[in-house]
Amino acid sequence: MFNKVIIGILVFVLVITGSLCAYAFSLAEEIDALSEQLITSQKEHTAQISAVSMEHAAQISAVSMEHAAYISAVSDELATFREETLAGIGTLDDELRGVATELELSAINASKLYQEVSKGIVRISDGEKTIGSGFVFGPNGHIVIPQHLVEGRAQIDVILADGSTSAAAIIGTCEHSDIAVLKLKQRLTTEALTLADSTTVRV
Repeated sequence: MFNKVIIGILVFVLVITGSLCAYAFSLAEEIDALSEQLITSQKEHTAQISAVSMEHAAQISAVSMEHAAYISAVSDELATFREETLAGIGTLDDELRGVATELELSAINASKLYQEVSKGIVRISDGEKTIGSGFVFGPNGHIVIPQHLVEGRAQIDVILADGSTSAAAIIGTCEHSDIAVLKLKQRLTTEALTLADSTTVRV
């Protein structure tokens, strides 16, 4: 009887051990399968990451090349603009120097011209105030003025360059040309102006 119990226990232990071994073997196979899946998944993820990295690297490289080309083009344009600007400044400087020289000569000529003609310029007064100006013309000392200055005026006085004043009389008018010629009632002490040839005048 005792032997049968022992045998039964041994059989039970063997069954349990076999079941545990089978379960352990099955579990080991599942672990191996999961390990293989994990390794495969890691490889796939690594490949995807590598592909994405390469794609991003290619995009970054392309963008960098585009930016480098754009910066190079802008630099070339700026260099060209700088050269053109410097050339323009040089040309403008030369032109300004020429203009300055011409203005200086013009100022000298204007000053000389004023000194030459100022003695022949007169002012016209109505006895109370200055109403205009004119100039001495011809060897007889006639005064040429705009005709509208003296139209309808009873008194006409001429103030000479030296400050002296003389009454004047109208000896001729041309309403169409707006010109009047005066004759001083006193002896003229001012030099007459010499008219230039209009065909040689430069404007």
